[in-house]
Amino acid sequence: MKRGLVKFTFLGIGIFILLFLILFIPNGKSWAGTGATFYNCSGCDDCSAAIGNASAGATIFLNTSLTWINQTCINFGNKSNVIFDCQNYSIQGNGSARSIFYGVYLSSVNNNTIRNCNISSFYNGIELSFSNNSILTNINLTNHSHYGLELSSSNNNTLTNLILNNISNAGLYLQQSSYNNLTGIVTNFNSYGLALQSSSNNNILNKIIGNFNVVGFLLDGSINNTLQNSTFQENSNFDFTNSINSCNNNLINITGSGNRPIGYYNNPVIIQDQTFSQLILCGANNSIINNVTIWGSDSLYNNDLRIYGSSGVIASLVNSSYNYNGINLYSSTDYNDSILNSITNFNRYGISLSCMNATLTNITANNNTYGVYLNSLSIRSILTNITANNNTYGLYLYSSKNNTFNQITTNNNFVGTYLYLSSNNNTLNNSISSNNKYGLYISSSNGTIVSNLTAKNNSLYGVFLESASYNNIITNSFIQLNNGSAFALNNTGSSPQANYFYNNYFNNSLQYSNISTSSVNFFNITKTLGTNIVGGTYLAGNYWAAPNGSGFSQTCTSSTDGICDTSYNFDGINYDYSPLTCIESWSCGTWSTCANSIQTRTCSDANLCQTYKYKPIDSQACISDLGGHTAPSGGGGSSFISTITNITPDKPVEITINNPSMDLNSLILNVKKEFSNSSVNITKINPTTYSLITGLPIGKLYQAFEIEPGISNSNIINATINFKINKTWLADNNITFHYKGSRFWLLENDIVGNVILYRNPDGNSTWIPLATNYSYQDNQSYHLYAYSKGFSTFAIFLNKYDCLPNSARCDNNEVQLCLGNSTWLVTEHCANGCGDRKCASSFFVSEQFRFLSIVIVVAVVIIGLILIFYKKKHKLRKIRKERRKHKKKKRK
Repeated sequence: MKRGLVKFTFLGIGIFILLFLILFIPNGKSWAGTGATFYNCSGCDDCSAAIGNASAGATIFLNTSLTWINQTCINFGNKSNVIFDCQNYSIQGNGSARSIFYGVYLSSVNNNTIRNCNISSFYNGIELSFSNNSILTNINLTNHSHYGLELSSSNNNTLTNLILNNISNAGLYLQQSSYNNLTGIVTNFNSYGLALQSSSNNNILNKIIGNFNVVGFLLDGSINNTLQNSTFQENSNFDFTNSINSCNNNLINITGSGNRPIGYYNNPVIIQDQTFSQLILCGANNSIINNVTIWGSDSLYNNDLRIYGSSGVIASLVNSSYNYNGINLYSSTDYNDSILNSITNFNRYGISLSCMNATLTNITANNNTYGVYLNSLSIRSILTNITANNNTYGLYLYSSKNNTFNQITTNNNFVGTYLYLSSNNNTLNNSISSNNKYGLYISSSNGTIVSNLTAKNNSLYGVFLESASYNNIITNSFIQLNNGSAFALNNTGSSPQANYFYNNYFNNSLQYSNISTSSVNFFNITKTLGTNIVGGTYLAGNYWAAPNGSGFSQTCTSSTDGICDTSYNFDGINYDYSPLTCIESWSCGTWSTCANSIQTRTCSDANLCQTYKYKPIDSQACISDLGGHTAPSGGGGSSFISTITNITPDKPVEITINNPSMDLNSLILNVKKEFSNSSVNITKINPTTYSLITGLPIGKLYQAFEIEPGISNSNIINATINFKINKTWLADNNITFHYKGSRFWLLENDIVGNVILYRNPDGNSTWIPLATNYSYQDNQSYHLYAYSKGFSTFAIFLNKYDCLPNSARCDNNEVQLCLGNSTWLVTEHCANGCGDRKCASSFFVSEQFRFLSIVIVVAVVIIGLILIFYKKKHKLRKIRKERRKHKKKKRK
C-alpha cells in the first residue's frame, strides 16, 4: 500500500511540474511555443519573436521596461489576431531624430490589440500601415521626433484612452485612413494635436483634448468626419484649422481657447450677436454674420474668423482682435464676399485675402504684422476706407492683380504699402502713407497706378521702386518732408520699360536717390491743358520744392504758363523736362484787435507754392486798446486727471501719467470716432481695501486703480496700459524677476508665478486677465504693458502657481503633469500604485500570476483527492482482511 501511495503521490507532483514546464519554461525561452494562450517576453527581438510564434487570440506580455532602444522594437511581422500587453512597462528609444525607428510597428496585419504601454523617444511611437480592425488602448506616447501614433491606409480601428505629448510633428496622424473610432484622446505640447489628411468617415468623440500645441486639430483633404464633445485650447496658432477641400465635416460641441465655442458651419447660416473662440465658414454660401466677436485665448494670439470656399458671405461689425489672424478669406473662384465696418487689431494678419471679387469697406486693421494682406489668388477685389496703422506692413500685395484701393490710410508702419510681384493694373487712389520707414514700396511689380497719394514724414523714402519694376504710374500725389528722399530707384529697368512720375508735389530736402544709375524713368508728360497740382493751367512735369524754399520749382524762372523755362536734371540720366512752377495766390483774413500797438492777420497761399515773393503783409502797427485775458486755472487732488482736447481714429493719443503714487506710466488710446474736450480720471484704490477685493486667483495684489476715460468704452478700439513693478518691492517679498524677449516669469521660493494685469469690467467678482508683456527695465522698476478693449477697474496682480509647469506628481494612483495655474493633467493611470512621480512596477505579470495560482490549486486538489482515495481504499482492504481472518477462526 505504501508503495502505491508514494507512487501516485509522485505521479500528481509530476503532473504539476509538467504543466509548469509546458506553460512557463518551454525550449529555454521566455515566450511559449505555438498553441499556448499566454506568452511572456523581455526584449524587443524576444517580443517580436513571441508575437510571430503566437497562436491566434494569444496574449503576449512584456515583463520588464526596455530602454535606449536603437531599432524598431516591437514588430508584428505578418501576425494578425494577437494581443500585445505592455502592462504599463516602458519602451524607450534612443531619441535620435535621424533614425526612422518605431516603438511598435504593424504593417498589413489585422485584428490586433495593443494596450497598457508607455512608449517614448522613437521616430513614431506606433505605426499602423495597411492594418485594420485593431484596438489600441491605455497607451502613453511621448517625446517622439515625428508622430506619436500614425495610421496610414488603416481602417476600422478603435483608439481609446491615449496620451500623446511632446511630439515634434503630430501627436496623432491619420493618412488615407477611414472609419476609425477615437475616444478619450489627450494630445498636448505637439506641433499638431490631431491631424487628418485624406481621411474620411472617422468618429472622434468624447473627451478629445488637444491643448498647448501649435495647432490643436487639422483637417486636410478630409471629409465626412465627426468631431464631437471635445476641447482644443491654448494652441499657439489655431485651435482648429482646415483646408478648403475639407468643408464637409461635422463639428459638434467643440470648446476652444478661453472656454469659448468654436463655430463651424458648412451650410448657409445667420450668425448675430455672438462671441466665439474661433469661427469657420467652409462652403457656407450666402451666410450673414453681424455683430460677432472672435476672441481666442486670453493670453495667446491665436484663432481667427475663417471664410473658406463660401460665396456671397456678408460679414459686418466683426471684431476679431488679439488673434493669430483677424479675418481670413480664401477661395479659388469668384466668390464675391463682403467684409464691412469691422475691426481686426493686434493679430498676425489683420485681413488676409486669397480670393476674387471681395469687397472690404470701412476696415480698421491696426497693430498687426500685416494690416491687410493679399496673395496670388486676390484678383479684382475692391478695398475702400481702410485704416492700417502701426503694423509692420500696412497694406501688402503679393502676386496680386487688378485690385482697386480707395481711401487707404497706412501710417506708422515699417512699410505703408508694399507691392511684390504684383502687376496688371492694381490701382491705389486717395491714400495716406505717413510716418513709416517706407511710404510706398514697389518691388518686381508692373502696371500699378497710384494717384492722390500723400506720402509724408517717412523716415527713409516716400516712394521706393526696385527689382525690375516698370510701367508704374505715380501722379497727382503729395510726397513731402521724407527724411531720406522723396523717392528712390533701384534696378527698376531701362527705357522704354520705365516708370512715370508726373503732376506730383515733391517737397523734400533730398528729392531723388538713384541707387542703380542705369535706371531711366519719365518725369513729365506732354504739356496738356488742365489744372495741375499747384493750381496752374497746364499738366506737364512735377513741382519740386524744398522745406527751406530753395527747391528747383521755387527758384526757377518762368513765363506766364506756370512751367519752368529750364529742365530739372537729377543725375545726368533722369530729367523732368517740364517742371512746374507755382503762381502764388494769396488771400488774408481780417485784422486782429490791436494789442500792445500791434495787430495781425492770417494769410494763406491757395496754391501752396511755399514761395513768398507776393505775400501780403500780415503784421502792422496800431493804437492799443485796453484789455486782457484770464488764463485757465489748474487744480489737483488724489486722482490723476488729464484733459484730451482732440483725438481721431487715425491718430492715437498717449497720456503720460505723472503721479509718483501710481505705478502707471502712460495710456495709449485708439478710438473709432473722433471726439474732443474730454478727460481721463485715474484713481488709485486705497491699499487698505485690497482685502475686500474678491475673484482674483492665488497670489499677491500689487496695485489696483480705476480709469474713467470720459468717453464710452464702445468708442474705444483698444488701449495700451504701460505700468511698472518696483524692484525694491520684489526684493522685499523675496521675488525674483526673469524674462526672455517679451516673455517673463517670477520665482518666489522656487514657486513659479507671473505678473498679469487684470480687468474688472462690470464691478462684480469677475476679473479678466489681459495679455501682459515685458517691455524694459531701469534702475528702479521692471516696465510692462498690456492691451485692453476698454477702461474700468484694473489690478496689477502677481499670480502664484502651486506647481512648477511640466513638473510631475503622484496622486490617487495617477501620474499628473502640472500645466501651471494649479492645473494638473493626468498622464498615466497606475495599476500597481504610484511613487516617485511614476507608476510602480508590478510584482509579477498579473494575469499570468492569477493563472499560475489556479494551476497550483488544481494540482493540490488532485493530490488531495489521490490521498483521500487511497486512504479509503486502504481502509476497505484492511476491513476485508479482518473479515477473512475472522472467518478462518470460525472454521477452526
